Amino acid sequence: MLEQAKILRVFKLIGLLKSRPRTIEILAEELQTTSRTVYRYIKLLEELGFIIDKDWNNQYFIYTTQEQEDKNLYFTEVEAVLMKELISSSLAHHPLKESLQKKLFLHSDLKGIPEQLFKARLGKLVEQIVEAIDHKNQIILKNYHSGHSGIIRDRLIEPFDFGPSYETVIAFEPESGQNKHFKIERIGDVMELEKEWLKEKYHEKPSSDIFGISGEDSIEIRLTMTLRAYLLLREEYPKSIPYLQKSEEEENKYIFIGSVNGLKGIGRFVMGLLNEITIIEPQALNDYILDIFNNASEEISV
Repeated sequence: MLEQAKILRVFKLIGLLKSRPRTIEILAEELQTTSRTVYRYIKLLEELGFIIDKDWNNQYFIYTTQEQEDKNLYFTEVEAVLMKELISSSLAHHPLKESLQKKLFLHSDLKGIPEQLFKARLGKLVEQIVEAIDHKNQIILKNYHSGHSGIIRDRLIEPFDFGPSYETVIAFEPESGQNKHFKIERIGDVMELEKEWLKEKYHEKPSSDIFGISGEDSIEIRLTMTLRAYLLLREEYPKSIPYLQKSEEEENKYIFIGSVNGLKGIGRFVMGLLNEITIIEPQALNDYILDIFNNASEEISV
């Protein structure tokens, strides 16, 4: 099958899934392909970030709120460039090529200048860290804002790898004697030292859970949640997707079953959606959230 036919079918599938729910068989008929191919395309769309669900009649659909529709209306600059390359290379002689390119330009987000500048700064920091890793040199993270303590100060580290999507740098910190994730966006600046790694034998990637929390402890979590909470968990923490499933007992309810390295990450998420999430286990998560509210109440009363 020609690549251009595949691309056009994927675009058509997105449109079908957004218009109304359909069974796999109906999708296959409308796309003039096999059910097996439709399943493969759906898996591809999920890997690209689309949230695809099915109703109680096994009809598949892409669920989006109006807010999400507005947010997803425009292509980002990176997406626009990628789509332009795909259209130019795969649809070189297709009669719809010019029309697709015009629509792509009209629906590209080219006005986000502040965001682009922010991303450019982060990109520069990553480049500096990459050079330090190549040189096997220590660096100082200038004015690093700790999310744990809230303190802003310089941190001496030995960087040796990056987390997913270059959101964090993984490094050994001599001061604490631990390997940690440091968020790129919390770094003020990077200063490479003419000083080679001293603790390379201790460099080891720390394990982190779906919320990015590192640690050796493993705590089993079981939650039930509304559709909105389910969608937010998938969008904000994509690593949670394998641990989510639809409830067989309650309509429009979803279940999360997985383990975390600590209660901080999952606790923060649950507290933001208290009316839409029910904690099944462990009781420690209920106690953790209750302690936070009690402490906050005491501080307010004082």
